[in-house]
Amino acid sequence: MSKMEVKTSLLDNMIGVGDMVLLEPLTEESFIENLKKRFDHNEIYTYIGSVVISINPYRSLPIFTPDKVEEYRNRNFYELSPHIYALADEAYRSLRDQDKDQCILITGESGAGRQVPYPNSPS
Repeated sequence: MSKMEVKTSLLDNMIGVGDMVLLEPLTEESFIENLKKRFDHNEIYTYIGSVVISINPYRSLPIFTPDKVEEYRNRNFYELSPHIYALADEAYRSLRDQDKDQCILITGESGAGRQVPYPNSPS
């Protein structure tokens, strides 16, 4: 394969490190700097393994649409950029396909916007 034909992976195009497990060196400073770098490019989600960190953007972003739900449906957890929909889809498929109980803990400051709208879900 020539240099022109080399395919890039999602990691090659990602802003910062999308999964902190891969961050080197892993220090408090590099951890915070990576989150800041991603946040500055509207990447509010970052993984630490199967945990999703979200930083409140304090403004609306077009990342909670029905199209975005479909983009993450039935995809490998690490196939696309980190997103809460990837976590939700992974949990649903584990429940459905492997009959594994699931628990998702969502925590944050009061009023930080922890409610994530999921299209077509009952209120």
